[in-house]
Amino acid sequence: MNNQTQRTQHESGADLFARLVSQKMTQSDRNLTQSDTKLTQLESVLMINKSLNIDSKIFQNSINNKEVIDIFGKVGLGKTELIVHLIARCLLPVQWRIDLKKLDESNKLSNLDENIPDSIIQIDLSDYSCLDQNQIPKVIFIETESKFNLLRLYSILENRIYLSLDKFCINKNDSLKEELKLKFQSNQFQSLLKKFIRECLKNLTIYRCYNSEQFILALAACELLIQSLISNGTIKSVITPIFIDSINSNFEINDKYNNSIGLGDYDHTEKYTVQLIKKMVDRYNICFIATRSDYRLLSNEYNSYKKWQTCVNKHIELKQEVISKES
Repeated sequence: MNNQTQRTQHESGADLFARLVSQKMTQSDRNLTQSDTKLTQLESVLMINKSLNIDSKIFQNSINNKEVIDIFGKVGLGKTELIVHLIARCLLPVQWRIDLKKLDESNKLSNLDENIPDSIIQIDLSDYSCLDQNQIPKVIFIETESKFNLLRLYSILENRIYLSLDKFCINKNDSLKEELKLKFQSNQFQSLLKKFIRECLKNLTIYRCYNSEQFILALAACELLIQSLISNGTIKSVITPIFIDSINSNFEINDKYNNSIGLGDYDHTEKYTVQLIKKMVDRYNICFIATRSDYRLLSNEYNSYKKWQTCVNKHIELKQEVISKES
């Protein structure tokens, strides 16, 4: 009886061992499958030649993946405002679908019933968005000078939506136009508009940096974020723009306590910044758009942003036109 019990225990132990080995191999195969899937997702993203038509007035051609754009000019010419404008265009979709029945508790639309049978309207936002975009891009913004105001971006989005609503009402008859305007002024529509703008802003990630170390960490965090977006399938066929305002705030390290500037640290920060940007541009389908003040361009003490210029392939200079009048 004891021999039979020992044999049973011995067989059970062997079965347990075999089962554990089998589970371990299955888990290993599963991990390999997941790794292969992530690799396939990454390859599919990197193989797509993507472009982003942000603003044809500023960029004559679409912005392509792996581009680094340098927007430079003297202080006070509106570089930050230009970045906010470009971010707003990235965040707004081409159109906004509105169910008018949600704006009326009684679900009675009077004149709207006759002119809009299904109570659904499509608001064209293409004048203020990236053209031909099938997917809203995930936008990353690195802010270094504490000039960016999120409320300013919100008001720009809101104002552009209202301009599109006015354009939608232009060709409507007077009675329908008045009723639509009343709908757009209702509390229900205000709540719907706020929700829509918040959904747009969810595609924006902001990193605020106050020194060069935080700036380097922000660039590293960008890479981790992009890897996460690729692995979960968020990034598919759209380019991911990374905006930096401004990049030379972190090349020049200013010790506020000692009031000293070290050119050695200055060069060191620029070197690692360029290395990280080149790495991300070469590895992922992204583009960088960075502003830069050119107040050091006239200085002979330092070869201005020599390393930064090696990774830039497009320059945009902002100029202030001066009109002189002869008396």
